[in-house]
Parts: sequence; structure tokens; C-alpha cells
Amino acid sequence: MTNYKNRSRWTALLVAASLTTFVGCSKSNPLNRQAVQGVVTLQGKPITSGSIEFHPQGDEGTISGATIKDGSYYVDPSRGVPPGSYIVRVFASDEDTLVHDVPGESRGVVAKQIVPPEFNVKSQLYLTVKTDQKNVFDVEIPTMAN
Repeated sequence: MTNYKNRSRWTALLVAASLTTFVGCSKSNPLNRQAVQGVVTLQGKPITSGSIEFHPQGDEGTISGATIKDGSYYVDPSRGVPPGSYIVRVFASDEDTLVHDVPGESRGVVAKQIVPPEFNVKSQLYLTVKTDQKNVFDVEIPTMAN
């Protein structure tokens, strides 16, 4: 009889541990983040180095982004973009062209931004990230910043 009670207790303990594990796994991605990837070109050529950001429209959501290398970017699902609508901002600079005496910059020298404001600080570029789909968004920037 004692052996039966011990076996029942162990079975109950294993079931509880299994349920805790499965419940814990379902919260590993509470924002339902999605992978996002694409290619970014400027005047038809891949941007060598830069960054891309996804800002949620409205007051809810989270900002995500990735680095651009050799024209491509990839946002890993672990740091991905939750489903919804986003404003896209692209930044890249020309390291060979430095701007001196920039107000507000502690170094006083920064590299010149080569992406026009319409694609970063004044962006009107939008995308929608969807659940369980391949979210591929290519960005073609036709002209360089002045």
C-alpha cells in the first residue's frame, strides 16, 4: 500500500513539473515577435553599413531594429518585431565626409548622413508585420541626401 502511495505522489509530481515546463515555454515570446528581413538600396546600390528601425504607429508597441550590412538586414525572432504597423527609418553615413561643429554633438565632428530625411527623421515609409508569415521588406531609396 505504501509503495502505491509513493508511486502516485511521484506521478503527480512529474505531471506538475511537466505542466510547469509547458506553461513556461508558452511565455518565451509574450509579444509574439516576428523575424523581419530585407535589402536596403540607395540609388540602386546596397547600403554598405547602416541601421534600420521600426517604430510602432500610435502609442503602443515596441521599437525594434537591426544593422544593415552589405545591403541586408535581419531582425532575429528573439528580438523581432511584434505584429502591427510601423514607421521605417533608415540611417547610413558617409564616413569619408565629416561635418564639423555640429550643435549638440560632444565630439563636434560627425559623419554626413547619406539617407534623405524622408527615409529617417521625416519618414513616411510604413510597413505591416504579420503573424506567422515571412516578413520581407525591401527598401529602395532613390536619391542621396544633400
